[in-house]
Order: sequence, then C-alpha cells, then structure tokens
Amino acid sequence: MTLLLAALVVVFVAGALAIRILDARRIQALVSDRTREKSALFDRLVELQSKPYQVFSYDYSYWDDMVRFVSRPESGWARENIDEGMGTFGADAAWVLTTDHALIYAAAGEGYESLAAPPLPQPACSEVFSRTWFPHFWIETGQGLMEVWGAPIQPSSDNARETPPQGFFIVGKVWSDEVVGELSRLVEGSVQLEGPSSGADREESMSGKRPGLVAFRHALSDRNGETTATVLVQSRSDSIAEMARQSNRLFLLVAVLAALVQLILSLSLMTWVNRPLDLISRTLKQEDPGLVAPLETQRHEFGNLARLIRGFFEQREKLVAEVAERKQAQSELARHQLHLEELVQERTRELQRAQQQLLRNERLAALGQAAGGIAHELRNPLTAIRNSTYYLNTVHGSTLPEKAVRNLATIEEQVERSSRIITNLLDFARGRPAQVEECRVEDILHEAVRQAALPTGVEVAFGVPDGLPQVMVDPGQMVQVFLNLLANAGQAMGGTGRITVEVRSQKSEGRRQNETGTADSGERIEEGARGQGTGGREDPEPRTRNPEPGVMVFVKDAGPGIAPEALPRIFEPLFTTKSRGVGLGLAICKSFVERNGGVISVESEPGKGATFIVTLPVAEPLKPQATSREQPK
Repeated sequence: MTLLLAALVVVFVAGALAIRILDARRIQALVSDRTREKSALFDRLVELQSKPYQVFSYDYSYWDDMVRFVSRPESGWARENIDEGMGTFGADAAWVLTTDHALIYAAAGEGYESLAAPPLPQPACSEVFSRTWFPHFWIETGQGLMEVWGAPIQPSSDNARETPPQGFFIVGKVWSDEVVGELSRLVEGSVQLEGPSSGADREESMSGKRPGLVAFRHALSDRNGETTATVLVQSRSDSIAEMARQSNRLFLLVAVLAALVQLILSLSLMTWVNRPLDLISRTLKQEDPGLVAPLETQRHEFGNLARLIRGFFEQREKLVAEVAERKQAQSELARHQLHLEELVQERTRELQRAQQQLLRNERLAALGQAAGGIAHELRNPLTAIRNSTYYLNTVHGSTLPEKAVRNLATIEEQVERSSRIITNLLDFARGRPAQVEECRVEDILHEAVRQAALPTGVEVAFGVPDGLPQVMVDPGQMVQVFLNLLANAGQAMGGTGRITVEVRSQKSEGRRQNETGTADSGERIEEGARGQGTGGREDPEPRTRNPEPGVMVFVKDAGPGIAPEALPRIFEPLFTTKSRGVGLGLAICKSFVERNGGVISVESEPGKGATFIVTLPVAEPLKPQATSREQPK
C-alpha cells in the first residue's frame, strides 16, 4: 500500500515537473524569438545610425569639386564644404588623402581636435583601399571607439565609380556616450561597449539567465575583419517575466495539491484497506482461518475474500491427502519407468555395437581384398630388388665403392621395411595377434624416428621422465604405430616444424576414452582391450582391462589441426582427409594398439595442431627403465 501511495506521489510530481519543463521550454523559445527580433532591430539601428556617415563619404567623394580640390587644395573651399558637411551629417572627423594616401586636409569636430591625424598610418591605408574602395570598419582611438567610412574621389560623370581614384575621402564618427545612450533608448534597454574578448569568452547567450531578460552581443570588426569591440545589448520583457512567475505559481499549486491528495489517500487507505489486508496477511502467514472470522460477515470485497480464504483452507486439507496418494503412485510409476528405460538403453547399446561391428567387418572384408591385391602386386617387385642387391653384394661387394655399399644397405633396409608394411597391412586385415614382450618405450620411439625419414625441416623433441616401467607390447607393431603418427605429423606441418613426443606414467594423469576415439584431458581412461600374456607369447583375442598402471605417449604436432566434424571418424578404415591418402594409417594404429591391450585417442583444435595419446600396458612386476634425455632431430 505504501508503494501505491508513493507511486501516486511520483505521478503527481512527475506531472508537475513535466508542466514546469514545458513552460520553461515555451519561455525559452519565446526568449529566443525576442532575442532574434532585438538582434535584427539592433543591426538595423546601427545601419541607420551609420547611414549619414556612409552618404557623406560616398556623395562628397563623387564630386568634380572634390577632384579639383585634390589637385589644387584650397583651405577656404574645404572649410566651407567639408567642415560644414561634417556638421550636416553628424561626423566627428574627415580626412582627404592623395592617391598615395598622403594627407591633404583634415577636419575634426569640437572636442575631437586629437583626431586631426588620419585614423590609419599611410601603409595601412594603402592596404585597406587595395582590398576595397569603400571600406567600413571600427578602430580604437584616444577619443574612444570610432566608426570609419571611406571612398575613392572620382569625377561626377563616373556614375559606375569605375575610373581610377583621384584621391580618397575618409569620414569618422566616435561612438561616444551620447551615441551609445541613443542606441539604448531605441532598443528600450541598455547598450554597453566591451572589449574584443568579452564575446569570445562567453559565447553562450545571456538570454533567459534572469526571468524576462533578453540579451545578446554584437561584434564590431576592424579593418582586417577581426573583432575590435563587442556591443552588449540587454532589455527586459515584462510579458516573459510574468509568464515565468505564473509557471512558478502553477508548479507550487500542483505540488500543494499533490501533498493534499497524498494525505487524503493515506488516511482513506489506512482506514478502509490496511486493516482488512493486515488480517488477511496474518491469516495466510499463520494458516489460521479464524483470524478473518470478523470479516466473513461483511458484504464488501474483503468479506468475500475472507470467505474464500476459509474455503481455501478447507480445500487444502483435502488436496494434501490426494497429493500424498498421487506422489506414492507416481513414485511407483517412476521406478517402473526407470527400469524400462534402462532396459531400452541396454538394448539400444547392444544394437549400436552390433551395427558398428557389422560395418567394421564389411570394411575389413573390403580391406582384406585390397590387401591381397597389394601384396601380390608389390611383393614380386620387392623380391626382385632384394635378389638384385644380394647379387651385387655377393658378386661385386669387394669391388664396389664404400658409398655404393652404403646405398645397397639402404636399399635392403627400405625393401625390408616395405615388406613389413605389407605384412602389417595383411595382419590388420586378417587380425594377426600381437607378439607381446617386455620393451622400453624409448627404444620403440627412437626406432620409429629412425625409420620415419622425416624431412630435414621437421624436428622431433623427446620428453621422457625418470623411472618409467617397461611395457608389454609387440615392438614391431608399436614401431609401425609411432612411425605412422610421426609421418602424419610431418605431413600436417607441411614438412617444417617441431613434433613433441612426451611420455608419462598412467598414475600421474588419467584420461577418459570415448566411443569416437577422442579423449578428455584430466579424466581417467575407461576400460578397453588389453592382451594378457608375457614376453613372446601370442595374445589371440583382446580382452577388457583396467588401464592402470600404464604408460602414456603424447605425439603433438604444430599443424593446422583436425576439423571437428572429422574427429569422430578419424580412426575408421578407408576414411581420409588427404587428397592422396587411402585412410589406412590411423586405422592400422588403432588396430595395433588395441591388439596390444592399449588405447589410442586424439585431441585437436583447428589452428592449434593435434595430439595423439597412446596408452600402453606395463609389464608385471614394474621394472623401471633407464633414464634417457636424447632428443633426436
């Protein structure tokens, strides 16, 4: 209720403020109009006041007698015409100059004898008349601010004022207190002369600073067009002042009315609303319908509400009992539903696994056919190459140069490597079991680097901690795994960059292997396939295992990374993102790692490279391997 009263007060105050703001804007607009009118009037008054001096300088310079006076000066003629003209037009000083701006005659009014000298020196006069023949400007003198008009002296027949000047005629009028007072009378206000910086320092309009005040400034320019003085014009508008007073009275009246309305509403609400609402509020908080019994006999809205409250409490007791029964039934139903969902999920997982196995078998069948063809096509040429190198070594080995012997050895080594690749491909297609034995991870990695034949621009950096256990794997298959990973990393970096190979103990960091082969950092690996057996014994069928303890190998490149949409299929046979690949390298890696009881996964972000993680089972009991910090390049 207090908020309602406060809202009403805010509405009244906002309305009063809105009215006041509108009145202020209306008054300001009226002040702006009056200011523009006064400014235009003042400009017209200054123009009318200056008109006699302009006419004096223009008419007397456009005269044959003035031309003759310049050529033959006569002081009598000058006193009779120029001095008398000053009195007629109200000028305070006049000067006649030659064409090179030398003084011929000067006249000054009474009290302005110090103005006998020209208002500008000879070079300044030359500059002014070079810009215009009819200059008009103001200049500070010892007698005060003086308005100056000038014109060229020309014959009467030169109606267009185009002939060359025969001299120059200048007229001056001092803006004395009488002149400023006359302007104040005409504008019905006050006119004050200020310095040239007054207007620049306070460019904002003074109008409206006080109620009814209309004020503005008028700049007076010197011979260069710069402000030499500022005229401050101020006048008072009684109508605007009265409007401002009425606006203030209206605002006070609205404020008083708002206070009265607030008081009346407060008393009314406290008497007719607050008491019933307090009873209803206590009834709901204490859950005691007896508190609103006095209101139930009333025939107003609060009486109806009190009767509804009593009916509400009666209905609630019934609903509580019904809700308890329904909760029990829903709990039983939810338990049966959960059991059914678990059964459905289990059947769904079985169907998915069966479907994935079917797809894998189909791919393996296709791969087996391809492997048979590859073995038939490649092993015959490899056999011929091996026989040729054997013949050369046997028959001509003693006569061949050392370099040729080394090249033959390299050929034999690469032929053997190619045979192993073909054998591994056939093993992958046929599912040849792993021949596990105790091995050092570092030896496997060094052999893979040695066989990888990476480009010279690719660097391999090792990070192997102390005290790692030996692993129980097939060394040939594991060399092929890391050989494929290193080759892929070198290709991903375009033949230049660093490949980082780190080895860690499974107990120091766990990871979770998901169905797609990717791993989430910081979570332990789920159970996967691990071969059971000791050194040299075949592991005919992968079985589930707990990956702890184990050894994790991280192979990280600095390439562009793997696209997110390709990650779920990266280990599938015949899936590749390369234009010239066949999609068998990573599939062989996954197959060999799982046959050896390990897990392989990948992490990658576009633009940040890819990291392949291979987790291998350790030999039992744990046997720490020798420390090595080699970093082959």
